[in-house]
Amino acid sequence: MLSVVADYRCRVFDFELHLNLFLSKSLNPIYMKLKIVISILLLALSLKFTYAQKFFHGEITLINNRNLEGFVNPPNRPGDKTIKFKTSETAPARSIKSDSIRMVKLISEDGNTGTLVNLEYRKNQNAFLIQVIEGYASLYLTGDLINIDKQGNIVPVATFVSGRETPSFEYYIQRKTEKYPTIIAIVGSTIGLGGQGSFFRKAATNYFKDWPELITRLEKKEFSQKDVEKVVNLYNEHMAGK
Repeated sequence: MLSVVADYRCRVFDFELHLNLFLSKSLNPIYMKLKIVISILLLALSLKFTYAQKFFHGEITLINNRNLEGFVNPPNRPGDKTIKFKTSETAPARSIKSDSIRMVKLISEDGNTGTLVNLEYRKNQNAFLIQVIEGYASLYLTGDLINIDKQGNIVPVATFVSGRETPSFEYYIQRKTEKYPTIIAIVGSTIGLGGQGSFFRKAATNYFKDWPELITRLEKKEFSQKDVEKVVNLYNEHMAGK
């Protein structure tokens, strides 16, 4: 479910990207107003899949490995400093500091489990990233906001940020032996579709140096940034056989 929703959002913002670049070529106030209106409409379209923040059945794992089972009000932003938790639907809520949390798991209505990992993505900077794949190398996805759809699935949302032309999602990858994760793909950014593919292949080629056959396939452009999950799964399967 996560990859489907993320793909939908990337398609919406890819359309906005090309429209944005077209309109930005003109200084005509009418075109600029149209750009703003359409941007707002596209953002509203993306948000129709989100659900108002509330408590969901789930589990919080603290850094001391203690598990808290009950109902969780997930973070709205990756960098939120606290998360609200209660032991039952009718129990009073209490705030838990993010720096004491290792991960948060939410169980959707259809029984799927979504995981937010409190990851130190660079020195002294932590954020809740959506865990897409867990394995020898784990893959994470992040946007500007964290939302929950009507089925209770964790959904990343990218928004319009000052200094950035269009919304974008970032994929991070990390082996268990690595202190910090590495950005391996950017989707929906102003670097364009060709640039996104080039960025992914360069990052993946540098990261997967321990599997020469995969490097060859990447250099032959067999994969694009849309195949990041497929590539990571192939890599994990390969490393599991060693």
